[in-house]
Amino acid sequence: MTRRFSQRLPGRDTEVTSRALAGLLLCASCATAPPPEPLPPATDADPLPHTPQPQEGVRGGDGPIGLSMSGGFNEARSMAIQFLEALVAGEREGMERLLGDRVALAQPRLTAPTRQRDDVLVVAMHPARRRVIDPSTTLDSLIEIDSLEANTLEGESGDRSGRGLPQGMEGSDVVLTVPLTPTGRRVLPLLLPGWRQEGKLIVRGGADPRIVGL
Repeated sequence: MTRRFSQRLPGRDTEVTSRALAGLLLCASCATAPPPEPLPPATDADPLPHTPQPQEGVRGGDGPIGLSMSGGFNEARSMAIQFLEALVAGEREGMERLLGDRVALAQPRLTAPTRQRDDVLVVAMHPARRRVIDPSTTLDSLIEIDSLEANTLEGESGDRSGRGLPQGMEGSDVVLTVPLTPTGRRVLPLLLPGWRQEGKLIVRGGADPRIVGL
């Protein structure tokens, strides 16, 4: 009879047992690890993604900047200064492109009858009237630029219904009150009849903004 002998190698059982134990612990940790918490649903308190602000439209060519008259006082002020600078310089085309087809008489008080644009320009460009303007005259020597005041026609008149406004005028039209300097009180009434201690310009916004009262 032949007898077989099996010889155990020293340390072999210990190595196998350690590996098995490590594998069991790893599986146990995987099984017991909590799943990641779900993200909370979005609420009204969460910040909205950034949305660029709309830019103001600009009309092409040499025309005035388009107004969105939800209180476009700065744009109306810019138009008024452009017009008065053209008036002082005697630039008919510069005034013509800023005026409406018909222009109301805003001073000494706003009246219903309106004048054609050409009638306003004939007076403003009359050579005899323009003799009072020295070639070195500047706009800030005639008006107090920093003291211009703007309001809507509705706000200035206090008539929210609009029924008391002269025909052709709208409550949303912007009224600019222009304080005159002592020199301006002598010069500007000759070019813009009705202007005395102060002047007024009325600007109407929209796709094609224009000055509709002087």
